[in-house]
Amino acid sequence: MALTPYYYYTSSIYKGECTSSRVGLMIAKNSDTPLYLVKINGEQVYELVKKYLTETDENFYVTTKYELPIASGMKIIVKNEENGFSLKDITINDKKIDTEKEYSILLTDTTKSILKKINPKCAIEQIGDTTLSSAWIAAMSNGQQPSAPEDYIEVEK
Repeated sequence: MALTPYYYYTSSIYKGECTSSRVGLMIAKNSDTPLYLVKINGEQVYELVKKYLTETDENFYVTTKYELPIASGMKIIVKNEENGFSLKDITINDKKIDTEKEYSILLTDTTKSILKKINPKCAIEQIGDTTLSSAWIAAMSNGQQPSAPEDYIEVEK
Protein backbone atom coordinates (compact mmCIF):
# COMPACT_ATOMS: atom_id res chain seq x y z
CA MET A 1 0.00 0.00 0.00
CA ALA A 2 1.02 3.62 -0.37
CA LEU A 3 -0.19 6.99 0.90
CA THR A 4 1.24 10.20 -0.53
CA PRO A 5 0.12 13.83 -0.70
CA TYR A 6 -1.53 15.00 -3.91
CA TYR A 7 1.06 17.70 -4.59
CA TYR A 8 3.74 15.24 -5.71
CA TYR A 9 1.90 14.67 -9.00
CA THR A 10 1.04 17.10 -11.77
CA SER A 11 -1.26 14.75 -13.71
CA SER A 12 -2.70 11.26 -13.74
CA ILE A 13 -0.56 8.30 -14.77
CA TYR A 14 -2.32 5.71 -16.92
CA LYS A 15 -1.25 2.15 -17.65
CA GLY A 16 0.48 1.66 -20.97
CA GLU A 17 1.03 5.36 -21.66
CA CYS A 18 4.19 5.97 -19.67
CA THR A 19 7.82 6.34 -20.57
CA SER A 20 10.45 7.38 -18.07
CA SER A 21 10.69 10.82 -19.68
CA ARG A 22 6.92 11.31 -19.54
CA VAL A 23 6.83 10.24 -15.91
CA GLY A 24 9.57 12.76 -15.22
CA LEU A 25 7.30 15.48 -16.59
CA MET A 26 4.21 14.27 -14.70
CA ILE A 27 5.88 14.08 -11.33
CA ALA A 28 6.07 17.44 -9.61
CA LYS A 29 9.46 19.06 -9.15
CA ASN A 30 9.18 18.74 -5.37
CA SER A 31 8.97 14.95 -5.59
CA ASP A 32 12.52 14.33 -4.46
CA THR A 33 11.09 13.30 -1.10
CA PRO A 34 12.68 10.17 0.33
CA LEU A 35 10.53 7.04 0.51
CA TYR A 36 9.90 5.10 3.69
CA LEU A 37 8.44 1.68 4.43
CA VAL A 38 6.61 0.77 7.58
CA LYS A 39 4.66 -2.28 8.75
CA ILE A 40 1.59 -1.36 10.75
CA ASN A 41 -1.73 -3.02 11.50
CA GLY A 42 -5.04 -2.05 9.92
CA GLU A 43 -6.09 -0.02 12.95
CA GLN A 44 -2.90 2.06 12.65
CA VAL A 45 -3.47 2.51 8.88
CA TYR A 46 -6.96 3.78 9.70
CA GLU A 47 -5.57 6.21 12.30
CA LEU A 48 -2.89 7.43 9.86
CA VAL A 49 -5.44 8.25 7.16
CA LYS A 50 -7.81 9.80 9.70
CA LYS A 51 -5.02 12.05 11.03
CA TYR A 52 -3.92 12.89 7.46
CA LEU A 53 -7.41 14.25 6.75
CA THR A 54 -7.52 16.38 9.90
CA GLU A 55 -3.86 17.44 10.20
CA THR A 56 -3.43 21.19 10.03
CA ASP A 57 -0.32 23.27 10.24
CA GLU A 58 1.03 26.21 8.28
CA ASN A 59 2.48 23.96 5.56
CA PHE A 60 -0.09 21.20 5.28
CA TYR A 61 -3.88 20.87 5.46
CA VAL A 62 -6.68 19.35 3.39
CA THR A 63 -9.39 21.84 2.44
CA THR A 64 -10.77 20.59 -0.90
CA LYS A 65 -11.34 17.22 -2.56
CA TYR A 66 -8.40 18.01 -4.87
CA GLU A 67 -6.07 17.97 -1.85
CA LEU A 68 -7.05 14.48 -0.71
CA PRO A 69 -4.18 11.97 -0.65
CA ILE A 70 -3.08 9.64 -3.42
CA ALA A 71 -3.49 6.07 -2.22
CA SER A 72 -2.63 2.67 -3.59
CA GLY A 73 -3.73 -0.75 -2.41
CA MET A 74 -6.71 0.62 -0.51
CA LYS A 75 -9.85 2.64 -1.06
CA ILE A 76 -10.47 5.56 1.27
CA ILE A 77 -14.09 6.53 1.87
CA VAL A 78 -14.45 10.06 3.22
CA LYS A 79 -17.30 12.37 4.09
CA ASN A 80 -17.20 15.99 2.98
CA GLU A 81 -17.89 17.94 6.17
CA GLU A 82 -18.41 21.67 6.66
CA ASN A 83 -14.84 22.12 7.93
CA GLY A 84 -13.00 19.51 5.86
CA PHE A 85 -13.20 15.75 5.56
CA SER A 86 -13.78 12.86 7.93
CA LEU A 87 -12.79 9.25 7.35
CA LYS A 88 -15.74 6.88 7.09
CA ASP A 89 -13.95 3.68 6.10
CA ILE A 90 -11.02 2.02 4.36
CA THR A 91 -11.53 -1.01 2.16
CA ILE A 92 -9.09 -3.39 0.53
CA ASN A 93 -10.43 -5.49 -2.35
CA ASP A 94 -13.95 -4.29 -1.48
CA LYS A 95 -13.65 -5.59 2.11
CA LYS A 96 -13.35 -3.52 5.26
CA ILE A 97 -9.71 -3.19 6.36
CA ASP A 98 -8.68 -5.90 8.83
CA THR A 99 -7.68 -3.99 11.98
CA GLU A 100 -5.51 -6.88 13.22
CA LYS A 101 -3.66 -7.67 9.98
CA GLU A 102 -0.20 -6.20 9.38
CA TYR A 103 0.25 -4.14 6.22
CA SER A 104 3.33 -2.73 4.54
CA ILE A 105 2.79 0.86 3.56
CA LEU A 106 4.96 3.24 1.54
CA LEU A 107 5.24 6.77 2.93
CA THR A 108 6.78 10.12 1.97
CA ASP A 109 8.17 12.76 4.36
CA THR A 110 4.72 14.23 4.97
CA THR A 111 2.94 10.96 5.66
CA LYS A 112 5.88 9.76 7.78
CA SER A 113 5.67 12.87 9.98
CA ILE A 114 1.93 12.32 10.48
CA LEU A 115 2.51 8.67 11.46
CA LYS A 116 5.23 9.74 13.93
CA LYS A 117 2.74 12.06 15.66
CA ILE A 118 0.28 9.24 16.31
CA ASN A 119 2.86 6.48 16.83
CA PRO A 120 6.24 7.98 17.85
CA LYS A 121 7.86 4.58 18.53
CA CYS A 122 6.91 3.12 15.15
CA ALA A 123 9.90 1.62 13.27
CA ILE A 124 10.03 3.42 9.92
CA GLU A 125 12.69 2.34 7.44
CA GLN A 126 14.03 4.71 4.78
CA ILE A 127 14.40 2.97 1.41
CA GLY A 128 18.06 3.72 0.65
CA ASP A 129 18.65 6.80 -1.48
CA THR A 130 15.39 6.26 -3.34
CA THR A 131 13.11 9.23 -3.87
CA LEU A 132 9.58 9.24 -5.20
CA SER A 133 10.65 10.52 -8.61
CA SER A 134 13.66 8.19 -8.89
CA ALA A 135 11.49 5.18 -8.01
CA TRP A 136 8.97 6.01 -10.76
CA ILE A 137 11.66 6.72 -13.34
CA ALA A 138 13.56 3.51 -12.46
CA ALA A 139 10.37 1.46 -12.81
CA MET A 140 9.66 2.99 -16.22
CA SER A 141 13.27 2.42 -17.33
CA ASN A 142 12.81 -1.28 -16.55
CA GLY A 143 9.70 -1.42 -18.73
CA GLN A 144 7.30 -1.59 -15.80
CA GLN A 145 4.00 0.23 -16.10
CA PRO A 146 1.70 1.48 -13.36
CA SER A 147 -1.48 -0.44 -12.75
CA ALA A 148 -4.69 0.78 -14.31
CA PRO A 149 -6.21 3.70 -12.41
CA GLU A 150 -8.50 2.71 -9.56
CA ASP A 151 -11.21 4.54 -7.69
CA TYR A 152 -9.09 4.86 -4.57
CA ILE A 153 -11.11 7.67 -3.00
CA GLU A 154 -14.84 7.99 -2.52
CA VAL A 155 -16.23 11.30 -1.28
CA GLU A 156 -19.69 11.28 0.28
CA LYS A 157 -21.68 14.42 0.91
